Amino acid sequence: MALGLQPPWKVAEVAFDPRAGRIDFGVGFAAGSRFVCPHCGAEHQPVHDTQEREWRHLNVFPYPAHLRAKVPRVRGAACGKTAQEVRHVCIDLSARSRAGIAETLPWADVTFDEFHVIQRVNQAVDEVRRQEAKSTPELKRTRYLWLKDKHAWTGRQIVQFADRRQLNLQTHRAFQIKEALREIFRTASSTAAAEPLLDGWYSWARRCRLEPMKQVAKTLKDHWTGILNAFDSKLTNGRVEAINSLIQAAKAKARGYGTVKHLITISYLVAGKLTHLPASPFNRKACATPAAGDHEVCHLAHTKRKRAAKTRAIRRGFWFLASLGIRTPPKRHASGAAAGWPQYGD
Repeated sequence: MALGLQPPWKVAEVAFDPRAGRIDFGVGFAAGSRFVCPHCGAEHQPVHDTQEREWRHLNVFPYPAHLRAKVPRVRGAACGKTAQEVRHVCIDLSARSRAGIAETLPWADVTFDEFHVIQRVNQAVDEVRRQEAKSTPELKRTRYLWLKDKHAWTGRQIVQFADRRQLNLQTHRAFQIKEALREIFRTASSTAAAEPLLDGWYSWARRCRLEPMKQVAKTLKDHWTGILNAFDSKLTNGRVEAINSLIQAAKAKARGYGTVKHLITISYLVAGKLTHLPASPFNRKACATPAAGDHEVCHLAHTKRKRAAKTRAIRRGFWFLASLGIRTPPKRHASGAAAGWPQYGD
């Protein structure tokens, strides 16, 4: 079973309800199992008690799956504290998130992942660009050039960067600082390897004479331990944030939804990568192999597209003739002849 369970955890029971269309997995651990105390790190600690928990899992084929488990709480022999085994959490850099973790999981190691760190630095880079764009017109309409990972640039963006590289821009310096930090996250494999690199980056950012970059470097220094934890824990919220952005865009496009059920449905459609959905009549690839009964709809859609393409081609031809000083043909009379234009046989 692809649940990612590791000993001593195991699947204790599986229940399928065909009427509800739901699968329930009961997850447990063997009697006498021992766990690590999340407070003091002591290993092989006995279970103090358990708490019943339930989670929504990924679908198993077309059916929703749910996990039920009795989560153990252990009492550390050294610290005498009792808690569930949550040792690492990954959050953003906001004070609200840190306050919530300090209240509910004070013993957990906090990780500030690459996604949220680069997001903060990108905000500083964009602030530098907006300030400089007031006196440098070459920076207009280049926002995403500086915010995007250079390894993901399009051909047009590569040309844009090459044209502006020789201008000695402050935005270019801010971009270099940001990409240097991204490279540290890409190459450093542990906290020990990352710490000296981050110290050098911090020194560079604080001496760069770009106020937004100096401020963001100070902000990251205040979260230094959590940033270093990311290189060992390997935790990240990047995928979750990507899904959230799709859902928020869907909400904004629809101006909200009437019920929670509608929001959940559209969330699956935009972010669930669902298959076996009805073909769209406006999608040429989807209509290539229409389902039974959809042939007429696809034919009409193709006909409309062909007519629209023909009209655009005719208009482009008229515009081209006008640019050469050639007058376009006048409207035809009811007889079909165009006044002023030679006819076949003239």
